[in-house]
Amino acid sequence: MAFRVSSLPFPIKLFASLAAFVVVLAVLPQIAGWLGIAALVLWAVVVITLLHAAGLMPAFIMQTIVGQAARWIVGTTATQTPRVQAPLPIGATTSTQAAAPIGRADALKRGEAVLRKLRGTDPAVSEILNSILPRARQFEREKRPLLGAARGLVVIVSGPPGVGKSTVARALADIFYGTSVVTKPAVTEIEPPEGGRYGTHWKESLQEAADGIVMLDNAGWLAEADPLTGSVAGDSFLRLVFDTAERLQGRLTVILSITDGDLAKLEATTGGREVVRRLTIRRIAMAVQPPELLVELLRDGLAARHISIPDGLGSKVRRLIVELANNEGERFDHAEAMRRIAERLEEQVAAAGRREVTTADLEAVFET
Repeated sequence: MAFRVSSLPFPIKLFASLAAFVVVLAVLPQIAGWLGIAALVLWAVVVITLLHAAGLMPAFIMQTIVGQAARWIVGTTATQTPRVQAPLPIGATTSTQAAAPIGRADALKRGEAVLRKLRGTDPAVSEILNSILPRARQFEREKRPLLGAARGLVVIVSGPPGVGKSTVARALADIFYGTSVVTKPAVTEIEPPEGGRYGTHWKESLQEAADGIVMLDNAGWLAEADPLTGSVAGDSFLRLVFDTAERLQGRLTVILSITDGDLAKLEATTGGREVVRRLTIRRIAMAVQPPELLVELLRDGLAARHISIPDGLGSKVRRLIVELANNEGERFDHAEAMRRIAERLEEQVAAAGRREVTTADLEAVFET
């Protein structure tokens, strides 16, 4: 005699569906995202069908439930927006780019390697490798959070334009994860507000960043003042950082890269002063790159274009770079200036059918 599920009494069917639901709940933590939701939806459909088949649910009620569920699913998928959190590694260039998580040891190695590969001997790099890193390791051994911060940890990487602040900030994020300063392998990128001085996403982003890292890269927008009210965006944001750190108590880490000029403006605001005074602030100041290093960067940029500078012109290139830096003052962007010069020199030598820079090429490019 063949066994049929349909021949079972209704109470047994309902009990079986409840048992299946308990099993789903037991294994749900091991089921990835949408699969778990699909299992719950399937169970709900089975129960509703059984109730309807037993005459315990009128047809119009069932139609209402199904219709509402369909509208909810369509509405949810239509309004979903990308989350701002992205797992480490932190090499993503936008807040919605995600990369595969890596282990703490690998993150630490990568962060150190990036810093050691930077050209020159910037004091900021030495401070991270010789002071902050050993202290972070000490706190990791002693199982103390956030390098001793009572509320939150705010790190400011400042310096002239184009000296590698973003690179240092992201390497520092790797080091913080690698030494358990933060426990969650995620970075929350804070974007500037659009059309207003207060970002509606700030509060939610800071809350979600608990135990991870909040990254504000090229944060000059914090120092911008509203032309009508004079209010500064950074004042609102830093006040929110302080309030969030108070609530999270040792679970908020913020890394901010900003130019020296914008930092001075930011510290003049009420919110800036409050954060500096009451939160754990670690300032990492990057220095102006020496002319010799800029000459090397320019040579590297030209070498990538298969163009060379004769050794005899090295001193002239150095002098021209110093003059350019002095003329532009605080606006001088080290990396951008070398890239721009390399492009113009390439145009000069290519037009002449050469692969070597001449004095005339240098004078033509630097004079413009």
